[in-house]
Parts: sequence; C-alpha cells; structure tokens
Amino acid sequence: MKFIIEGIDRIGKSTLIKNLEHKLGYHQKIHCPKPELLDCYNENLNNPLEAYQRERYNAFFEFMHNDSCIIFDRGHLSEVVYSPIYRGYSANHLFDMEKENNLDFKNDLFLILLICSDTSFLVDDGKSLDFSKKDVEQKSFKQAFALSNIKNKLIIDVCNGNKNFRNSDEILNQVLDFVYKKGV
Repeated sequence: MKFIIEGIDRIGKSTLIKNLEHKLGYHQKIHCPKPELLDCYNENLNNPLEAYQRERYNAFFEFMHNDSCIIFDRGHLSEVVYSPIYRGYSANHLFDMEKENNLDFKNDLFLILLICSDTSFLVDDGKSLDFSKKDVEQKSFKQAFALSNIKNKLIIDVCNGNKNFRNSDEILNQVLDFVYKKGV
C-alpha cells in the first residue's frame, strides 16, 4: 500500500504515519519538505524553485508505479497549496499528472487529509512558513483534495471538539477502517 498524508503543519501527520507503520509493518517513509534553491535550476525556468519541484513530482509520481510500501509525509497537494501562497506560481498541473499516471485507477493508493475544525489550540513549533496562515492553508488543502483524482481519499478531523486532539488511536482506526473497506 501507498499512503499520501497531507495537512497543515502541527496537525498530527507524523503521529499518524508512525501509528500506521506500527499496525501495517514497514513502509518506506518519504518526507516532501519545501523545495531547495539549487544552483543547477537557476537557468531552467524563471523560478528555480518551480524547476526543483517539477523534478520532485516527476519522481513522486513514478513511485506510485512500483511495488514498494510507501508513506509520503506530504505530497503533491502540499505543492498545490503552498506554491501560490509562498512561491508565486501555480502547481495545478499536478492534477493533470495524477491523470497521466492513472492514479484514479490505483486501488492500493490512499490520500489522507488531516484537518482541524478548530485550529486555535495548534502550537507553532517555529518551523512553519507562516503559522498565522494555517486557516487559509487548510481551506486550500480542502479545495485541492476535492480536485484530486485519487479514488481512495479520506478527510479526517483531528479535533475532539474541546480545543484538543482526538485520540491518535481513533484517528488510526478511522484510516484502517477506510483501507479495509476498500478491500486492501
């Protein structure tokens, strides 16, 4: 199986990934951080970060066709969300790449978006691009999720309704129930 775990910073992606691996066994974990400004891309496009990301997501989509068990900590939805807000370009072409790579037919691929109906209790660790934009980012994640062609996709609200996180086992079980209902 392959999982793409998406959501804003500090929402519990790493906890879910750890818990999935404890239940399902070894999965190669790949974290897709923000792009790096590398000299080799300076002449490729007007925006070298966009060139870097194009290379990354070509490789990202190639991973979808191998037999490895992989969990992506962030994926292409993060690029769709963050590129217009922080890097000055659109990454909507990634939805075309989903189609070109037949991700809408992949039974072993699961897109999980973690959201938080009340972001007021989330704590900034100082590593976010702009933690004050978490609600804007989350709205964009929901829009990108709706546009995704991946057929096995699930949104999970991690908030317990009392300004705190739901139990991580509840969240894990919600994902596993979804996976097992899909027959994988």
